[in-house]
Order: sequence, then structure tokens, then C-alpha cells
Amino acid sequence: MAISVLTRLPENFGSQSGAVGTVQLDASYPTGGYSLTPEMFQLSQVNSFLVTTDDASLLFYNYTTEKLMAFTAAGGAGGNTGATSGGTPAGTNGTSAVTGTGAGDVVPLGTNGTSAVSGTGTFVGTSAGALDLATPAFSGTGFSTAGQDVTTTDNQTMGLNECAGMWLIADGLASTAPVLIVSNTAVALAPAVFTVIGTAPATDAGTYRVVKNIIPTGSVTALSGTAAAQTFTGASSVVTVSSLSGTAAAQTFTGALLGTHVHTVAAGGGGLSEVSNGTDLSTVIGNYIVIGQ
Repeated sequence: MAISVLTRLPENFGSQSGAVGTVQLDASYPTGGYSLTPEMFQLSQVNSFLVTTDDASLLFYNYTTEKLMAFTAAGGAGGNTGATSGGTPAGTNGTSAVTGTGAGDVVPLGTNGTSAVSGTGTFVGTSAGALDLATPAFSGTGFSTAGQDVTTTDNQTMGLNECAGMWLIADGLASTAPVLIVSNTAVALAPAVFTVIGTAPATDAGTYRVVKNIIPTGSVTALSGTAAAQTFTGASSVVTVSSLSGTAAAQTFTGALLGTHVHTVAAGGGGLSEVSNGTDLSTVIGNYIVIGQ
């Protein structure tokens, strides 16, 4: 009839000492509880002892007798002794469909044909073919010529063939006609190379311009004519039905009641009672925290 301290881990609780760990009860509980002295935890005095278990046992430490007591819940007079009730029905409700008819509209399937407006329109505006000398796309100073390639001696930034279709004018060579640029290199702050057709201008240190034709301005008059009639192609095959009218068949429950069962109700009005002397508590392990000096 003894309790065993399975584990003990010393702890400091401010100005007090203590330990945490586990204790195991034995196979024969002694009335009044198990002796649990401070010396078992290397203390001279126990100030606080808390213990919990993983089962239904309730353990309390008696500081006066220095014993760990075990209690169980006990019933008292005046409680309910039991009650009975009917079982829950088991089964399913039957299913039913609504009977009736409904009228609907036919939704045609298909597409309308397409047609174009026939007629002609006239461009109204101005179309000046002269070079746009006033607003050159690029300009600079100095270039060198090798065959049909004209390389600027200054730096330009332009995309690949951005100048294709524009005209190169050498301002310093008044007697040289403009030449058409057919391609150019892509450069970023570097000399650009123009490939031209016609008589390329001689190497010159004067100014040059890259210009383009003026874009015509104006608008096209409205087309005149009549669109051809559109023809529907398709078939009537989808029916949209209105709500049905009728009555659903009655549903029938199919199943049976479960057997009557008894509720076991704990008697009320009781408290705790100490475990009987000699009760086997060897499976009870308590987790404790002890604080003392």
C-alpha cells in the first residue's frame, strides 16, 4: 500500500522550490490515502500540490495528514433512476413526379445571312506630292558615301528601316537631287547607314535632312446603295415549355420504428466519496506539480 514517484524534475518557483513529474498508485488503496511526504520530493514542507489523471479518478492532497486521497463521484437520494423513450423511425420517403402538360413556344435555330452595301465613295481632300521640307523626320551634319550606302558622321536614333520610302537631301550640295532611301540600320545614338537608289550624294560635311511626302488630307464620301435582303437559315427544333399543371402523387413513408431504449440517468444530489479500502488503482498515474521549501 504505497505510492511510487515515477519521475521528478526539480523546478524553481521564485523564492520557492518544487518539482514536476508523475506518480503511480498501487493495487490496494488505503483508507485515508497514500502517504506522500515532502522528503519524497526533497522538500521540508509542501505548500502546494496539484495532481491530475487521464482517467475518471479524482486525486486530492491532504496537507494536514500529508496523504494523497482518491475519490469517485457518488449519487444521492432523490435522483432519476432512468427513463425510456420510443425509437427513431428508420426509412425513407417515397418520391413522386408531377403529372401534367404545358404549352410552349418554338425557338428557331439558325442564323441570319449577311449582306454588303453596294455603292461607291469618292475621296474629297488635298494630296500634295511635294516633300515635307519644313518638318524633316531626321536631320544632322555630315555624312560619307560608299557606293549606294550613305553613313552619317553624327549620331542618330532610329528603328530598322524607319526611313524606308523617305528622301535624303544634302543641303550642302545644292546641285544634288534628293535620293530615295530604301532601307536603314537600327541605331541608338550612333551613326546611321542609309541605302539609297539613284545617284548617291558625294561625301559632305554640310547639313542633311531626311524628309517624307506630305500625307493627303480629306475623307471618303458616304457610300450609296442598298443592302441586300437577309435570309434566315435554320430549323425550328427547340421548344420552350411553360410551367406544368397537375398534382404530385402522395408520398409514402417506408420504414419501421427502432426498438425502445433506456436512458441511464445518474442520480442527483450526491457529491464525492473516498475510494473504498483495498481498491486496485495500479493503473492510475497522476501528473503532479509540487511547490514548497
